[in-house]
Amino acid sequence: MAQNLYSEQENIELESRTLTVQRFNKETTDKVQRHEEAATYYGSSLMRRAIEPIAEAIEQQVEKASKGQAMNAAIAFRYISQLQPEVVAYLTSRTIIDRIMTNNRLQDVALRIGQALEDEVRLNSFEEQQPWLFEKIKNETDTTRRRKRQTFVAAYNRYCHTWSSWPKQDRLHVGMKLIDIFMDATGFVEVLKKLRDKNKTDLHLVATEKVCEFVENNRDAAELLNPVYLPMVVPPIEWTSPVSGGYLTHYTPQLPFIKIRQNPESRNYLSDLEGQTEQMADVYKAVNIIQRTPWRVNSFVLDTFHALHQLGLPVAALPSQEDLPRPHSPLEKDQNSKDLSEEEKRKFKAWKKKATAVYEANIRLKSKRLMTAKIGSIADKFAKYEAIYFPHTLDCRGRAYPAPMYLNP
Repeated sequence: MAQNLYSEQENIELESRTLTVQRFNKETTDKVQRHEEAATYYGSSLMRRAIEPIAEAIEQQVEKASKGQAMNAAIAFRYISQLQPEVVAYLTSRTIIDRIMTNNRLQDVALRIGQALEDEVRLNSFEEQQPWLFEKIKNETDTTRRRKRQTFVAAYNRYCHTWSSWPKQDRLHVGMKLIDIFMDATGFVEVLKKLRDKNKTDLHLVATEKVCEFVENNRDAAELLNPVYLPMVVPPIEWTSPVSGGYLTHYTPQLPFIKIRQNPESRNYLSDLEGQTEQMADVYKAVNIIQRTPWRVNSFVLDTFHALHQLGLPVAALPSQEDLPRPHSPLEKDQNSKDLSEEEKRKFKAWKKKATAVYEANIRLKSKRLMTAKIGSIADKFAKYEAIYFPHTLDCRGRAYPAPMYLNP
């Protein structure tokens, strides 16, 4: 029986690895489709390498422009000089890297860079004019970049001076100049001609072969940086050093005894602990007692959970299966909010506040439903075992936490 459990544990850890890779691939694909590649494993690395040399190049060229040496880029630098070089470098890098593997038209990327700079200048103006409101929106708006931008623009238009938008041609000048600087400073992208029709070609901004190789070569390692941990059906390996306990097989990456940041200083800290086995003996013993304590899924509670979940009853902290109803708009179908009377504007403003609260509450409900479904799924999987175990690690303050997420003590 014990041998069978160890065999099952090996399969569970193999499944954990598969789930880790699947989650990684989905998250990466989602970010690529949302044009948020700067937040991927390769995008964040490219960002770190790009910003400093680009900022230096921008600073040098802004200085030349101030001396009348900008040649045909005078229009671009009139706008670029309104922001710090580091900010311009960040916005340029993020806009390009967000789309680095999706093959975009050069002109489209340039316009997006110009728009990103204009948005930043407008936000700076907003912060100067309405510092309290700016801080409130920044802290309370927790959503996508696009929606956050819409919120700031709407608030600026309502509470600040009229904004004079940058002409499209000027935004294009700004973007094209910054793409040139980005290419020269990093070598991450190049411009290729692509035939669109018989006699028409488009210029596309694409990743260089060197970047494509970097993305592929680092994929396997990146897949396991954020592993999915499941409960165990046999006792975890006991801790005797900072890197010796937890799961059984190589399918699951080794847990560190203390959660650390991924930097050289933190890794050195773990190395220092390896030489302090005697001083750490009581700590290891305490955590080993915790993680070899057997647990079991309560079948009655699990059945009750499924019954309530199927009925969609929001009881015992379970989320409702139905979204909250959106309040009815005071506007008629074709009515424009700009044509309202003062009383109608007051009602419309109150409705928007209620509608926003309902929208955000429904987002939280959706997240809670997903989490509840995951907990139920894991509980179903482990309900057949007489005992399950949870490997534990410590945080930097010495508090013990189970490694598996969702279903844990």
